[in-house]
Amino acid sequence: MFYERHEDPDDYIQDYERIREVLIDDFGPPALDEIRWLDEETDQVDPSGKAVCEGMVTYRSEWIAQNTIVTLHLEGADQKCRKGVVFDSKEHFLIERKKKQPVQPEMKEE
Repeated sequence: MFYERHEDPDDYIQDYERIREVLIDDFGPPALDEIRWLDEETDQVDPSGKAVCEGMVTYRSEWIAQNTIVTLHLEGADQKCRKGVVFDSKEHFLIERKKKQPVQPEMKEE
């Protein structure tokens, strides 16, 4: 997690883009690269830093490198932006992802 604070919320997006470019130099193009609006009906294409800090939109990029998943994220809540880079083992990543998936009841064939 990065703890740097900015007066201009758009600076968080610029930070994200700079870090993303460094990770692309190290790991190549991301396997996942998304900007997601929480309200899927929003037609804005170019989100502002203010929208991120208000929790209306999130940025996320992921790389898969040998046994590691690298995730860069930018999100916000309560007028505060948070950005970070997480390095996670593939094994741990898959276990955590499985925990978050809803359990489907088993169907017995008769």
